[in-house]
Amino acid sequence: MLVQEYMSTDFEPHSCGEDAIIHDVLNRMTEIGCVFVLNDDKELVGIVTDGDLRRRLVSPDFDQFESVSTILTLNPICMSANTDLIDVYRKMDKESLNILPVIDENNKIVGFIDFHTLSNIFSPERIYPLIDWTSKGWNDVDAASDDNEIKHFARYKFAQGFIRKGASVLDCACGAGYGSKLLKERAGKVVGIDNSEEAINFAKHHYKDKNIKFHQKGIENLAFDDNSFDVGVSIETIEHVPKEVAALFLQQMASWVKPGGVVVMSSPMLRYKDGKPYVTNPYHINEMPRSEFFELCQAAMPDFVFHFYYQSEQSFLPLLDENTGFCISVGRRTKG
Repeated sequence: MLVQEYMSTDFEPHSCGEDAIIHDVLNRMTEIGCVFVLNDDKELVGIVTDGDLRRRLVSPDFDQFESVSTILTLNPICMSANTDLIDVYRKMDKESLNILPVIDENNKIVGFIDFHTLSNIFSPERIYPLIDWTSKGWNDVDAASDDNEIKHFARYKFAQGFIRKGASVLDCACGAGYGSKLLKERAGKVVGIDNSEEAINFAKHHYKDKNIKFHQKGIENLAFDDNSFDVGVSIETIEHVPKEVAALFLQQMASWVKPGGVVVMSSPMLRYKDGKPYVTNPYHINEMPRSEFFELCQAAMPDFVFHFYYQSEQSFLPLLDENTGFCISVGRRTKG
């Protein structure tokens, strides 16, 4: 996905010339919270944000008829229309930017993109870090930019610990693909599955490996021969699908994993507020309390012996009581 596919080209109503005064930009700022300052050739000179304006308004010598240049931010961060959308999201998130101007090779503005639009495009599983594993190594969690990313990274590291050298691994709902690449560090081959075409294209581009195969499919449409994999991994999957789809998926996973093989799955535990279910992620339609998650795993995969854990930062401890964090289930197939 590229910026040009999602940017707005309607920048004129949100622009002004270099000779504009502050009074001129007040009304132009209301819709997107900034104004692009352009020269006569439509080249981007700078940007004025609502924050710039607020800081000037409280000044005792404020004059609404003074030049916009007094509050102008020169050389703002920009992107080209051919930039990968996920890279723009990460940049805007890191720099706390709401609006990013898009320019061409001549520094002329061609549009803009807003963070709200990007947040609606990418679900959380799509925006985890593009880790430079070749230079930093997988153990460097500083490559992740926030606590959620570090914990997501840790869940894949936990799953990696159950993979013997050269094993065959199925990574369901692989998202952007970095987890599949991590699993491959011990596995002989990995099959990564996700229902998002954009995520799979991203994975194929950034985590290309002759022993990793990425496929776009929903978990309800998967078909593999029995006993195809040594390990099945499913990090944050079943909370995204209806209960009946989750149950069928786990039943199928049970047949795809070889006798003696292992499944590692994680899902957030259902939280409650004022005695009612409290789900803050709009993508989660099937969060479950601890007891229900236990029952689902054991009913769908009766030939597996399970152990359940909860995540505390980057550690995983036995899940003995109800918990509002992530539950990680590890099951080993005992029967053929």
